[in-house]
Amino acid sequence: MNDQSICYLWENGQRVAIPYGELRNRRASDPDFRRRRFWLFDDALLEVTEEQHQQLRRDANHQYYLSQQAQDINICSIATDRVAEQDLIWGAHSDDFEEYVVQRIMRESMGSILALLSDEEQALVHALFYEGITERALAERWSLTHGAIHQRKLKLLEKLRALLKVE
Repeated sequence: MNDQSICYLWENGQRVAIPYGELRNRRASDPDFRRRRFWLFDDALLEVTEEQHQQLRRDANHQYYLSQQAQDINICSIATDRVAEQDLIWGAHSDDFEEYVVQRIMRESMGSILALLSDEEQALVHALFYEGITERALAERWSLTHGAIHQRKLKLLEKLRALLKVE
């Protein structure tokens, strides 16, 4: 961000726009101001509550986790309602609009592929990729061994790879 980028913050119950340079100066001079939280939306910083900041951070981490998992099965990401809602945020920050469109199309095609999975496979996808539950935690939840969950995940990834090649 440059010093002239816009930042929106709350003052006296109203949202006020200030340049980023002024925001930096206020943060440097006022310890209370340093505790305020901001999030980047469409090239502007927006003041958010601590709860909103935590949720945005969780969503960003979840998006990153999904993208890492997606690389394992050669897709851009797996669609969920929650991730689709975040498209507005992530799409706005995409450096390459064409790549964003390709990722969006692939997420939509994943929805139709996921419908071809059994209920158990869908539950496994949901738990591991949507909820971000670890294999060990899922094994505990389903009263299975970690190895059993891991093997099911590997089989599922192979099935998804095969389904993606057919599509």
